[in-house]
Formats: sequence, C-alpha cells, structure tokens
Amino acid sequence: MAVRLANIGRVLSTKESIDSLRLDDAKPFFAEVGAFTGNVFMSLLKQQTFLIKLQRMRTKKRFTAALQSNPHRRLVFICYGNIIRSPFAERYVHDHMDQKGVHVELDSFGFHHKEGRSSPDIAITAAQQLNCDLTQHQSKCLTQYDLQETDIVIYFDEKNRAMLEAGYRVNHAFCAADFLENSYPELDEISDPYESDVETIRRCYDKVKVALDNLMSLHRRALQ
Repeated sequence: MAVRLANIGRVLSTKESIDSLRLDDAKPFFAEVGAFTGNVFMSLLKQQTFLIKLQRMRTKKRFTAALQSNPHRRLVFICYGNIIRSPFAERYVHDHMDQKGVHVELDSFGFHHKEGRSSPDIAITAAQQLNCDLTQHQSKCLTQYDLQETDIVIYFDEKNRAMLEAGYRVNHAFCAADFLENSYPELDEISDPYESDVETIRRCYDKVKVALDNLMSLHRRALQ
C-alpha cells in the first residue's frame, strides 16, 4: 500500500504518468485500482473488532455443538512446523486435563514434510516458564490418514487454515484465536513466532494459554 500510494503521489505531481492508463484500453488501469481498493477494504475489514467478536461467538456455538453430539472427540492441534505452537498446545491441555482427572485424546501435527524435529531451545525455555515440558517432542507431518472423521482440529493462523482447506478433509476446524473471547479483542490469529526469541515465543504462548483455558472451559461445560 505504501509503495502504491507513493507511486500515486508521483503521478499527481505530473512528473510521471500511469503506465496502465490508456484511453484506448482502460481495463488494466481499473483492474489495478480495483485491486488496490480491495486490499484497503479487506485490511480495514479485518480490523473491525465486532466482526472478530461475531466469529468467536459462532466458533463457541459450533465447538459446543460438536462436543455435545460426540463427547469423545479427539483434539488435534495443527501449526506449520509442529515444533512451537501445536506441541505446546497439546502438552498444555494434556497436563491440565490430567490434573483434573479428565481423559481427552490429543495429538499435534504440522505441514512441514521433515519429521522428527525437536522444538527449538528457545521454545523449550519459553514453555518451561509456563511449566510445560517440550524436551521430548518430535514433529510429525500431517496426512489425511492421521485425521479421523470426528476430530476437532485447532489451527493458529490464516496460513494453517488455507493449507488445511487446500489439502485435507476436515469436518470440525477452529482457529485458536477464536477462543480468546474478550482477551486480545483485535486478534484474528496467533502468528508463528519461528526464528524469534524467548520473549516473543513466551508472548505467543501467553496468547495460546488464554485460548486453551477458554477452550477447556467450554469443553467442560459442554460435557456437563
């Protein structure tokens, strides 16, 4: 957007002209204008917190309905590499459910084709600050054979959602950010902190923790 606005500024200064604007064929120009305004519109739309709130309400309703129709569903956490966000989510839910004596089948996967990767040391350190142990984790690449018809899949960002929709058949998929409820009202995804530092990953885990606490609360109420 910044680049395009700068280009428009140069055109308005009369020092340059618009290459795509030709009187005999204005279609390329209007296509470019349409793409630009579309980008601006979608950017502004995503920032509307009331739309995020509506999406979270819808997710809450769908998640509860899925559990009430089948209380024995497996929870599967998905992120790109299966070394930072999804293994933390799996371990965090496992530990807290176990403390309450609740058995829930859990698993986590990624889209990265290389399996058997350990979580980065900085992710292990950040997780340890929340009493979560990732030292034994080994990554797994998701295939359709790994998914069951009844699974509830939790992903973290738009890239995860696009990859799931493009390559897999999933009946019940939800974004972790939709479980943040009143926390982080402007957040529509929990982005990948790969190649960052301990503090950045810890902030990511704080968001994941809030989402999972709300998810587990919904899980508990749905089964009562």
